[in-house]
Amino acid sequence: MPTFRYLACDGAGRPVRGTREADSARGLARELAREGLFPVRVRGSSGLAALGLGTRSLRRAELALALRQLGLLTRSGLPLAEALRLAGAQSGGARPRAALAAWREGLAAGYGFAGAVRRSPWRIPERVVAALQVAEETGHLPEVLERLAEELEVAAEQRRVLLKGLLYPAILVLVAGAVTWVLLAQVVPQVAEVFARARVELPPLTRGVLAASRALAAAGPWLLVATAASALAVPLWLAAPERRRRAQRSLLAAPVLGRWLLHSALADWSRSLGTLLGAGVPVLAALAIAAAGVANLELRARLLAVAERVRRGQPLAAALAAEGVGDGLLVHLVGSGEASGELARMLLAVADLYARRLRDGVETLLKVLEPALVVAMGGVVMLIVGAVLVPIVRMNQLL
Repeated sequence: MPTFRYLACDGAGRPVRGTREADSARGLARELAREGLFPVRVRGSSGLAALGLGTRSLRRAELALALRQLGLLTRSGLPLAEALRLAGAQSGGARPRAALAAWREGLAAGYGFAGAVRRSPWRIPERVVAALQVAEETGHLPEVLERLAEELEVAAEQRRVLLKGLLYPAILVLVAGAVTWVLLAQVVPQVAEVFARARVELPPLTRGVLAASRALAAAGPWLLVATAASALAVPLWLAAPERRRRAQRSLLAAPVLGRWLLHSALADWSRSLGTLLGAGVPVLAALAIAAAGVANLELRARLLAVAERVRRGQPLAAALAAEGVGDGLLVHLVGSGEASGELARMLLAVADLYARRLRDGVETLLKVLEPALVVAMGGVVMLIVGAVLVPIVRMNQLL
């Protein structure tokens, strides 16, 4: 039987670490949940995170829709098993329908809803399972289901905004590069042959474009080889956690992209933490679970350090300031939430604020970048066309 190392939190939020044999990471997570612990991370003997890795996956939008349907059905008074059956029957996708059926089978086997979700072969974020576990214990399952659905929907929309901000400029640059490549590698050499046969003296602009065309033809295969090698080598280099953390630290320090990534990660963290606290998860357990869900290793390490400071008795706002997480506005709003006893609500407001900042930043950059790239591409094309037309005009004058 394999051995796993685990990190969990007890009901008081204290971290619990240990090593235990289990048939699988999910089996160990179920054992910890039965003991009243909140699993945060489970690592196998290979050192890879194993918790939450099922054989199938649901998209955020699919999971959000399934949870929202369950929330509405259970709020209307239906038993959970019947709500699962109806939601599965009305689901338009095969994957959500199969996931709902698996959860219903878990209930029939005697597990609670959180246990049924955890033991199913579907990848479900641990923060969702932890919130469901507390919701069952407190009797607020419909409200928590709807809150989780809203959090997943907003997070999915935020990721679409970030992807749009990164993908659209990349597509424009690739198209511009492809057009320039075709002109320099295909069109210009053919025209150069005509000029060579006509023995026309070429102007400096045309000679410069021809030199660029020859250099591109000579370096083109090597550029393709270097690109393919980089595509294979970079993922291998980033496989080591410490290297990946250094690379992600550099991304956070990038002028525009770093701010986008930080706002996206802090919005996800704030929304997850606010949802967990609103569901009744203890503060320290919620901090550990929310931090474990952050993809950027550098920011995750800072947020785990924040959780450790809070465990030692420091207020959350002071811990965020000490670790340099976020800006002064985040610290102020979190401090206001702690002082007023509305931390969960304030964290959700912070998440909306960062998501709005991200959306505005992406939209502003795209408004500036799109015409700039179009103008730059037009300038390159005009330069190449001018280099071709000037000798043609001179030939016509000579004739």
